[in-house]
Amino acid sequence: MDCYGDAPLENVGYAVIDLDGDGIEELVIGTTERFTDEFYGKLILALYTRDGEDTKHTVFQSIARDRYYYAGENKFANLGSSGAGDSVDITVQYAGGTLTDIGIVTDPADYVQMELTPMREWIQTIGLPGCPDV
Repeated sequence: MDCYGDAPLENVGYAVIDLDGDGIEELVIGTTERFTDEFYGKLILALYTRDGEDTKHTVFQSIARDRYYYAGENKFANLGSSGAGDSVDITVQYAGGTLTDIGIVTDPADYVQMELTPMREWIQTIGLPGCPDV
């Protein structure tokens, strides 16, 4: 038995990076390059940061009808809908822990695959109960 699975832990990854150059690292969780379809490919599942008090907070989380994709240069495309007459298709700029609508729509062909470390590697470093150490 492979304690660490295969595809699920390779399809989702993370990065700890300073997206906006303010000296505070963000945690990005998203799909890895293994996902290549139009819906899940390049999807960012969540973005977390800390404030000046070192308090952690969520910048955004993708959900079924409200998704984020990386558009490069600290920009994220936000696509969502709560019904036929209420949808969003905007691009937001991330800076200082907040998102600002920059008034453009990013074409899905311009989404960028973030360089993410597969979750498998993190899970292997912390170990799972009943699984051998790596």
